[in-house]
This record gives sequence, structure tokens and C-alpha cells, in this order.
Amino acid sequence: MNAPALWIGCGVVVFDEQDRLLLVIEGGGPTPGQWSFPAGKLEFGETIQSAAIRETQEETGLRVSLQNLVGIYHSPRTAHGSYGVNFVFRGERTGGEIAKSADHPEVGYFTRDEVQSKVEAGQFRSTELIRRILLDVDSGQSLSLDSIATIAVPQPFTSSNGNELRASE
Repeated sequence: MNAPALWIGCGVVVFDEQDRLLLVIEGGGPTPGQWSFPAGKLEFGETIQSAAIRETQEETGLRVSLQNLVGIYHSPRTAHGSYGVNFVFRGERTGGEIAKSADHPEVGYFTRDEVQSKVEAGQFRSTELIRRILLDVDSGQSLSLDSIATIAVPQPFTSSNGNELRASE
């Protein structure tokens, strides 16, 4: 049996001035009609932090700055037959306007009671994950953004005689 490829997800928890939580509804993919934080997959060559910022802007129209890392959540198997790791950040809105799209036809801020009603009704892409993230946010769990070290892999270069050399040589 071939296992699906590991995915790395990057998401952002954003609250407004009234302590309402920013959510999007999925318009397609494996979970249409389900709610989620702004989140998506890490793309090749991208840092985890930049992926979280990009996904938030793509899905909501809002620009954010990351405040801290709320947690890292491993899903060894999902209901959709995949597995992965989610890096979830706490973010703050720095600009932009809420914008809906075909991929995310509903975007908005919701009170804690509204979020809880959606959780209880099973309207989230992953109810267990949303509960754990909110528990971690409410408990004040916070890791420094420096907890994620981006390691640059040395690029090969070519010597004057045309041989490829690596930094270790």
C-alpha cells in the first residue's frame, strides 16, 4: 500500500478587537462547507511563517503579522485518508479588507459562543484540532517564533574547471 504524502499545514488564529475569531468556510477540496482557521499547505521553498501569512491573505484578504507559535499538531491519520503536521500561529491583523472567494465563500469574525456552536455541530474541518488549538490559545500557550529555525541548505557551485563543488569540499 502506498501511503499518501506527508503534508505540512500552516494556520493563523486571529482575533479582532471584540475577541471574535476569524474563520473561513471551505468552498471545495476534501472538506467543502466546513469551517476552519485560515490555513493551508506549505509550498516548496517557503518558510513555515511566510506560508501562514500568505495563506491568511489568500483566504481572507487580510494581512497579518505573527505574534507567536501556539502549537504544532500532528495528525497521524485524518478522516480524509491523509496525515500531516500543522503549525498554528497567533496573528494580528495589520491591514487589508475581508474578501470572499470561490475557494472560501464565507469569511468573518465569530464570537466564542458562535464558534462553540459550530464545534458542537461538527461544522469544522477537524473538530478535535479546533478544540485543542482553542484550549492552547485560552491557556496562554505560546512559543517564540524563533522556536522554528529555518536552515538554509548550501547550494552547489561550479569551479573554474566546470566541476560541481559543495560547501563541504
